Amino acid sequence: MRHEWYKSTRDRDGCSIGSTAMIYIAIAAAIVAVVVNGDGGPVCHKCSSAASPEACTDEVNCDADEECYMEKKLEDDLSTSYTFGCQKTQVCAALVAGQGPAIGRRRNVRTVPGTRAKRAVTLCSRCCSGNLCATGLCGVPTIPATSPVYVQLLGGPNAYEGTVLLYFNNAWGTICDDNWTSKDAGVICKMLGYSAVGADGVGNARFGYFSSGRIWLEDVKCVGNETSITQCQKSNWGITDCSHAEDAGVLCTSVSKEDDIIFLVDTGRGGKLTRMNLLSGSFVDIPMNKQYAVGSFDYDSVDGRIYFVEPLLDQLVSIHFDGTDIRELKQLNANADLEKLEVDPVNRILFYTDTGNDVIGSINLDGSNFKIVINSNLDSPREIAVDPRSKQIFWTDWGKSPKIESSNYDGTNRKALVTTGIMWPNGMAIDYNDDKLYFVDGGTHLLEVMDMDGSNRRTILKDAGAHFFAIDVFKNYLYYTDWNQPTLMRVNKDGSGKTAVGPPGFRELADVRIHEYGSDVQEPTPSSTMNLDPAHVFVRMLGTAAAGRVDVYANGEWGTICDDHWDNKDASVVCSMLGYNRENALATSNVQVSSGSGLIYMDEVNCTGTETHIVQCGFTEENWAVHDCSHQEDAGITCELRELVGRNGSLDTY
Repeated sequence: MRHEWYKSTRDRDGCSIGSTAMIYIAIAAAIVAVVVNGDGGPVCHKCSSAASPEACTDEVNCDADEECYMEKKLEDDLSTSYTFGCQKTQVCAALVAGQGPAIGRRRNVRTVPGTRAKRAVTLCSRCCSGNLCATGLCGVPTIPATSPVYVQLLGGPNAYEGTVLLYFNNAWGTICDDNWTSKDAGVICKMLGYSAVGADGVGNARFGYFSSGRIWLEDVKCVGNETSITQCQKSNWGITDCSHAEDAGVLCTSVSKEDDIIFLVDTGRGGKLTRMNLLSGSFVDIPMNKQYAVGSFDYDSVDGRIYFVEPLLDQLVSIHFDGTDIRELKQLNANADLEKLEVDPVNRILFYTDTGNDVIGSINLDGSNFKIVINSNLDSPREIAVDPRSKQIFWTDWGKSPKIESSNYDGTNRKALVTTGIMWPNGMAIDYNDDKLYFVDGGTHLLEVMDMDGSNRRTILKDAGAHFFAIDVFKNYLYYTDWNQPTLMRVNKDGSGKTAVGPPGFRELADVRIHEYGSDVQEPTPSSTMNLDPAHVFVRMLGTAAAGRVDVYANGEWGTICDDHWDNKDASVVCSMLGYNRENALATSNVQVSSGSGLIYMDEVNCTGTETHIVQCGFTEENWAVHDCSHQEDAGITCELRELVGRNGSLDTY
């Protein structure tokens, strides 16, 4: 059974207002006009498994702390039923200029030049917990439970390119390249969470042949504004006259805003690291050197890097979000048996558990200051979680006397939080909004929650058929892995609404992390001291495959370049950074492609043309983000296309 959610709030005539079909939109009742009953709550429809919304005529008076909802269920026989009722909500106490409650997601924003010593938390950032975030205020994503079609990429050398596979009607298949264009590719890229800008469609099975299996579609014709390939004009499903030598592929924008992502590790597939789009469930495996297998991982959104344990090589390793720039952080001794790790992005520390040596260790994210934090009274430590606000670590212990403990970062103030009613304590995650600690147990088949000091422990979900392993928190949802399920799983914080996320096909999901920039730790806000090391600053080109506006990524945010004195030498450095030739690079100005928004990072760029990175062209912390420009002066480039030799010996360009 598939579940798709959307909120329905009724006016006095019983009509639905502000609703969007087949998605769940989080809008607080406090900012929506509703009928209010005598107890202060809205009047909502109430029924179970109605054949249509119109068939639900019963009403219920909800409490003041509740809101209306509707659940749409798509059964396996494609019939549809609807359930209406009340559900709990909360309202953030922050006020917007005296106008009432502020509803929105937390995000980090940079202060204006001259006062950029620290990150400011906007009023939108002061809220919110659970499902309160309003799309109109802070751009909070809607999160459907399931989709009729999923996408993955296979065979590409990077996480943003490959042959397109579609999951439809319980089977994977490819797309024929007949009339396959960049607009079609752009829709696929959007389904994967990348930008459609600069996307390119390629054919002739450039990324490899699939000798068998379905070919689902041909003659796809997208306008470009679609959010799913299902909305494009196309052939009937499964009706083609193509071979797999004509499989279509895509090249998505190589560097894009890394937001709304689910990262997964599948140890059943040899430690594959997967990047799944939170909103669509479509995904791509992140290519890595084959000598590495990921056991568990965490990420640092500031530098855009993933940190993982390599259990076979006994190493702590990091890579960029797209799988490039792999670095060994620490080689452990031969007795090490690495289990889990957790990154503190505020204090720039990584903590890990080692069951071989029965220790908990830490190391700075730059590889310095390695130390053993706890080395006594440990018996198979497994999961670990950190709270950067209080500088505390939490861990599970799988030994003869299973338990969950906590301590300060230096190992002092050690406390046992749970010592009874657990068998195989696996995953654990902190909800920083509600100050709760969630954990799962593969032996008791329970998903539980407690306060940070171990009090008020209670069960959220019991599933006798589950082998719970990892868990993460995102808004009002708990995402968890179950080794008896071929998909990621999701449940509401109150234990309701259990559903599969994405298509089946995973074997043994060992770790899950939900990434939305700036939403993980509310306090303290991290310092925004600039790091202009080239390893921490990236560029992208937004436009076509060879021309567009230049954006620069630094300190967790994207910004543009002013075109004052912008010339071909400057353009040649950026083209080289993007993998194009330096020769024949052209500087463009006055937003010939499109203007940006937000920060302008660079002005008066002065490259000689020999630099390997644009930050080497005269930039320091003193002149970073200092300018007298508008976005009408954003700089761009045109790069010379590279030539690639195709499998048939012909020259292809992109």
